[in-house]
Amino acid sequence: MNELEVVKESIELAKDFIKMLAGPAVSEIGLYFQDQIKYFRSNNLISKIVKVQENCKKYNLTPNQIPLRTLIPLLDGASIEDNPELSEMWTNLITNTAIGKIKKVHHPSWAMILKQLSPEDALMFREVFNSSDAIVWESFKVSFAKKYNFTNEDVSFSFTNLMRLGLLYNTTKDGRSSIFKKNEFAKNFFDLVSSFEK
Repeated sequence: MNELEVVKESIELAKDFIKMLAGPAVSEIGLYFQDQIKYFRSNNLISKIVKVQENCKKYNLTPNQIPLRTLIPLLDGASIEDNPELSEMWTNLITNTAIGKIKKVHHPSWAMILKQLSPEDALMFREVFNSSDAIVWESFKVSFAKKYNFTNEDVSFSFTNLMRLGLLYNTTKDGRSSIFKKNEFAKNFFDLVSSFEK
């Protein structure tokens, strides 16, 4: 459970007790917790924006204006992410969006996809893209589970999520062992979240 989820759960558990203790002042206490969450999100976002700025400066990249319909989901997603791997992916996505790395870089789906990845999904996504073009499901599942000490159920869950998001597709038509491939959409997404060099 990440820090934000812990804070939210704690607020819910304490809500009735706080109402009893604080009476009419409960709204002020609610504002205090709201301020704490805003503080966390602001600091989290600022650290990622500083990294984006450092990337642009270090690699002599010129950032461009990002349309609001793309920028707002990027900033929102980046502000709540506390996993280091996913945080790096958000930083790369914002950097690549700012420099226009691919033709459809301003498509709002990129942020929505990244927001729906768990740390396990992200790990699997990188592993899939660092492997051969076609993935034989049964052998991949066993080797991935063993390598990262995951259960088969955890691996299947992440794999299903990657398929649901359109990042993998099943090419098997004969009913034998499932073979999955990466599509152009997924390759673009991988480029955007994995590297910020032109």
